[in-house]
Amino acid sequence: MKTFRFDDICINSDGHNELQIATYLKQKFPGCRIIFGISPLVHDKKDCDQRVYPKIFNAFSSNVPFFEPTQCGVPRIPDFVEPAGHGLWHIDHRLIPDSLSTASILTSCSLTNSKIFIPPFNKYDNSMIETCEEHEIELIKFEHGWKSMEHNEFNDDHNLWYLHARCWNIETFKTYMNHE
Repeated sequence: MKTFRFDDICINSDGHNELQIATYLKQKFPGCRIIFGISPLVHDKKDCDQRVYPKIFNAFSSNVPFFEPTQCGVPRIPDFVEPAGHGLWHIDHRLIPDSLSTASILTSCSLTNSKIFIPPFNKYDNSMIETCEEHEIELIKFEHGWKSMEHNEFNDDHNLWYLHARCWNIETFKTYMNHE
């Protein structure tokens, strides 16, 4: 089944843009599966770049700013979209204690009313696998063949695609999808 996964969805996201792209995909591929990976805890827009790509974590410096959200919530999504937990915070869960990772997985799935977890940055470890198995949560693994719509030419024969809606508007997305 063709599946489209939207990563990095939060209450700061442009819900109208996400809806337009998801609706377009559902019309173009009526039987497709569409998943929104939702992180409920977010920072001010000015900190969004850091939240999306936490360079501070990769440098192993202070992680305190990532545990100081300014908002919490789950955006409304259309009925044809499946919600998925994407962690309470959009951070690489391998870099936080296992107990915090487990709490983040379970709480993000609970808040999104989902049994699907998409690890931020497509990174996971054995602890995350065990947590998902123990709680019967589908763990989305990059190694299953996911391709990025931002970095790969669209191929209709491929079934697993992920995207970041913030990188597109409906016109650029349609152009990308119809490029032959």
